[in-house]
Amino acid sequence: MSTPDANAPAVPLDKIRAALLSYRIMAWATGLWLIVLCGELVSHLVFHHEVRWIGIVHGWVYFAYVLMAFNLAIKVRWPIGKTIGVLLAGTIPLVGVIVEHFQTKDVKARFGL
Repeated sequence: MSTPDANAPAVPLDKIRAALLSYRIMAWATGLWLIVLCGELVSHLVFHHEVRWIGIVHGWVYFAYVLMAFNLAIKVRWPIGKTIGVLLAGTIPLVGVIVEHFQTKDVKARFGL
């Protein structure tokens, strides 16, 4: 009786490829909306402008990012610490995009994508 390989994918490679693409798109969208949100915050503090919809859009985009990152984490079997780190990376401007680059590189290397 053989034991399953710890690095073996839990799902077919095409599903991992799709999950990776979704994660990458949402990482970039979240990063861009977070930068816009920071600009809105500065505008509010300096010029006293009220633009409330940017925070709402960013919140929903971040929610979608969390779902896509968690979906990828399950498919590629990331440990819980790495998963939490990737999820939190989307809360800091540009860090989510940087983390996305390295995680994409890692997933592509591990699974030959």
